[in-house]
Amino acid sequence: MAESKEDVNIHPSLQRPVVGSRHESPIPSDRLSAMEDEEERRKRAASPRLSRKTLEELESADQKRQEKGWEADDPPLTTPWTFWFQRTTNQSQFSYGGAAADPKNFSEGLRVIYTVRSIKEFFSVYNNIKPANQLFMRECYHVMRHENRRQMWEDVSNINGGTWTFKCKKEDTNNVWQELLLAAIGEQFADCTADDDDVVGVSVKGRDQETQFQVWNENAASVRSSTVMDRVRKLLPGVEIRDFYTSVKRG
Repeated sequence: MAESKEDVNIHPSLQRPVVGSRHESPIPSDRLSAMEDEEERRKRAASPRLSRKTLEELESADQKRQEKGWEADDPPLTTPWTFWFQRTTNQSQFSYGGAAADPKNFSEGLRVIYTVRSIKEFFSVYNNIKPANQLFMRECYHVMRHENRRQMWEDVSNINGGTWTFKCKKEDTNNVWQELLLAAIGEQFADCTADDDDVVGVSVKGRDQETQFQVWNENAASVRSSTVMDRVRKLLPGVEIRDFYTSVKRG
């Protein structure tokens, strides 16, 4: 059943999803992929990391400039990030891979909200969809790196990766979700992963008494050297976090 615009309270100006596709190239696909990966690592290394404070200051400065009628600054993000909304019909569809998940049913519950490429675009989406603590049971938000990466273990972009999963009290939901988002788009996890790994998505899942979160990474083989969850705890002092890691191949 198709989702209506009212389901996630999307601002009318954000109804156009931006979904990209790879253009045909005479370069072999494996070589092209390696070249793109190297180029992205180079750009990310050269890009300034944006802390939560910096992002909020940029948003505040943008609002002041608009109030004065000045043209707003709009710093680009290092990579695009895509907001997704999901509603499922049964609990098993929440499994991100493994025997319990039906990829067809799972993918049918996904809908692109918008792909953002700048700080202004990010806040335009974030401020115009319902807060994470208002997600109903079996509703999720996912924010994934790039346009075509879906939050499914069966997706070719995720087959070597995995997720850290943790829960928090319902009253901490919005704070935790905001910190995860700002850390992700601001590349605050860049020094928390190995050179061949990266954080590629974050998810929040509505529940009755608590909220579940996931942080997606690209290479499960390098997870032992990761300090991603240490960074998460540092960002969220006072929030009790008990996490576990699941790789796609181990299930």
